[in-house]
Amino acid sequence: MDKFSNEKTIDLSVKWVVFLPPWILLVAMVAVSLVNGDLFLSSLNAVTSWILDNFAWLFNATVIFCIFTVIAVYISPLGRVRIGGRKMRPIMSFTNHYMDNSLYNCCCRDSFLGLCRTYVSFVCTSKVFRCRTGKS
Repeated sequence: MDKFSNEKTIDLSVKWVVFLPPWILLVAMVAVSLVNGDLFLSSLNAVTSWILDNFAWLFNATVIFCIFTVIAVYISPLGRVRIGGRKMRPIMSFTNHYMDNSLYNCCCRDSFLGLCRTYVSFVCTSKVFRCRTGKS
């Protein structure tokens, strides 16, 4: 008997109808931002304002729903369920967990600020864009 007879093949085809629209939108946004930065910013501000004007109530309702769900789970019998069973103990101590999360947050902050500084440096020194401060 062949030892590979139990293997299954999985079809990993890409659904282009789902994949392409976000990528086309992303490429178009990058192209517009590189060609005409002011048009890109005004369009982005208009879309953001429209979303906030029409869906702010939905964002607020979602937050309130999540808070009520957490409270309901906490006071229900489901709140006493321990994931992994009664005998499970944390892998990390509270101090190790706190230090790990603090380090992770610092790394994310520093990475984000590094990207922002790189972008501002590019925008202020590029011949395509002019610095918003008016300095050349």
